[in-house]
Amino acid sequence: MFKSDDEMKVAILVESWGEPWNEGYKNLAKYIVEAISNFIDVKVFPADRIKISLLKDFDLIHVFNYDIPYHLLPYFIAIRRPIIKHIAKYEIKNNAVSSIILDFLKTKYVYDAFIVTMEILKRELGEVVRNKPLFFLPPPVPIDYCGDIDKSNARELLGLQHNCIYIGYAGAINKYKRLDMLFNAIRRVKAEFENKISLIISPSHIYPPKYYTKIRRTLVENKGLYKFLRVNDMRLFYKAIDVLIYPSEYLGSIAPPLVLLEAMSCGTLVIAKRNIITSTIIENGLNGFLFANTEELIEIIKSILRGTIDVESISLRERRYINMNYNPSIVYKKYIEVYKQVLTLFHEQGESNVE
Repeated sequence: MFKSDDEMKVAILVESWGEPWNEGYKNLAKYIVEAISNFIDVKVFPADRIKISLLKDFDLIHVFNYDIPYHLLPYFIAIRRPIIKHIAKYEIKNNAVSSIILDFLKTKYVYDAFIVTMEILKRELGEVVRNKPLFFLPPPVPIDYCGDIDKSNARELLGLQHNCIYIGYAGAINKYKRLDMLFNAIRRVKAEFENKISLIISPSHIYPPKYYTKIRRTLVENKGLYKFLRVNDMRLFYKAIDVLIYPSEYLGSIAPPLVLLEAMSCGTLVIAKRNIITSTIIENGLNGFLFANTEELIEIIKSILRGTIDVESISLRERRYINMNYNPSIVYKKYIEVYKQVLTLFHEQGESNVE
């Protein structure tokens, strides 16, 4: 057993690691590592470079939003170390248990404890994990994520105009992201405000059109309405745009949506489609806006362009919300405390994951 925090050694297993830092799961894992690595000994193992034999050198294994392949499960059990499964995805849709949860049920015996990133996930999994410890830990999100980056400099570096209102979308492009609503809203607003706004999209991942013909059709039909902008450092993107729109209605995305939290940390005005996840983050009109349909989205954008919304006050409340709920200097203590609890339980129960 460890004697102090700085003697604790934790291995964190992730699906992928390294640049570009523009994917939700990877960025979230990065923030966790940054938050705790100054206080305990942490090593990251990407899925394609895991050496199971090396895991014996660690006190605890933290599996972040990654499914250990079935054929490797016996080897993980054999190393006799407590294993925590970290889940950052909302999986129950239409009041039915998803296939991912069913797969999870087959492997839950491997894990000694579970961490979730939202209270709603804790409620979802409560009946599934039952006799295993289940912890809610908010993700650490850097305060002042954009740092000293200036809007003018960000636009210059990204090749954007200085006298334009930029609406931004960042994230995956798939059938669950309602880009059709976004495109319809932008087209109608442009017609009224004489093209004073531009839409830029920074995709983290585009699903192959051969799988989703609707995506291809939507992108082709709206060609000229938007501009693709590949960005490795998302801080430049958030700082360069005036408004971030998150039109996702799919509950299987990362929860909470990191793109929202990062933008709010930068003080960028956020507008999100109302769903069970976004409604727990955004108080409509206070620290952002929620919309249920295209008409509501259009009215919000028009209000911004007319200057009837106090953007500066909302920006301050966004950053205050992030500071109160996701500040790394507070969150890291919760992670270390959970590690201690799991280690204590594991040794008291005589390595309970060996069945």
